[in-house]
Amino acid sequence: MYITVNELASILNKTKRQIQYMISNKFAQPINPDTHRRDGGYRFTSTEVERLKEIYTRNDLSLKEASRIVGITPQYLNQLALDNKIQSSMVSIGHRLERRFTKENCKKILVELKQKKHSKRNNQYGRKLSNYSNGVRLFKHIILDDQKCVIVNTDPLSVLNEKGESVNINNIDINIEGWIDKPYVTRKGFVEFQIPIPKYVDHPAYNLFYTLIKQIGPKNIQFFETPLGDYYIRTRQSKIHISDDEFYLLQKFILKGRIENTKDCIVLSSGFDQVLLDIPYDTHKKLSTLAYKNQQSVNDLFLNIIEEFLGELDEE
Repeated sequence: MYITVNELASILNKTKRQIQYMISNKFAQPINPDTHRRDGGYRFTSTEVERLKEIYTRNDLSLKEASRIVGITPQYLNQLALDNKIQSSMVSIGHRLERRFTKENCKKILVELKQKKHSKRNNQYGRKLSNYSNGVRLFKHIILDDQKCVIVNTDPLSVLNEKGESVNINNIDINIEGWIDKPYVTRKGFVEFQIPIPKYVDHPAYNLFYTLIKQIGPKNIQFFETPLGDYYIRTRQSKIHISDDEFYLLQKFILKGRIENTKDCIVLSSGFDQVLLDIPYDTHKKLSTLAYKNQQSVNDLFLNIIEEFLGELDEE
């Protein structure tokens, strides 16, 4: 007895459209791919149904599902897995390998991240600043003791005053709402800037920094204080609206990526283009296996191969 698409969808708790997608991408293997129209639809053997149940009714989580629990991007979680910071396993889904996680390990890494045990970026770029803490927003202008000040650190709390002094304070007699919680930008890649820390409170850079957090979202932009006295800024690819002067300021201090002034907005991009390629099944399988052995993503492996090939052409 064979199983129909509707029956398979019910077994796997999926929609008929999802089953059709699985078939078209060879995740599911019907016995009649060439005669399904004449047969009145696709049919599946009990063996194939059990195989699919093993894959799609597992207790583990996909990279995307796990990243939602941890509260970081899929790219960052995958890198933590490659660095052996979180346990994961590789399973075969159709013609590709996928990384899987358990809920227990996701909760564990979430606690560790909150405790800042993974401080590689802090070490690389400097001391990371919290965009919101102690009831205040980073780079917010306030009046304190009849002086205009700007909050330059939220934890511990400190402000830059009109005299150009950075002063630590115990608390501020105001409570500012947190930033609007905008979702993660899932597109891979960062734009990075390094700007000297301004020494006076009315410097236009502070309004720019505040605007960047507000428009891009606190999850998508990070500020670090470097040992050299600069702000190192890492932001995900975004579209923003800022003044011409602010655009030129960012343009002057960009380190990585691209910034473009279009007719409608300012575009921050990583400088990488996403290209859709149709790769033969056997080739993709070999790439997946090799990438897994090298503990890297298929994308990184493929890019390395292209760069090596182009390098050989340049040598010729």
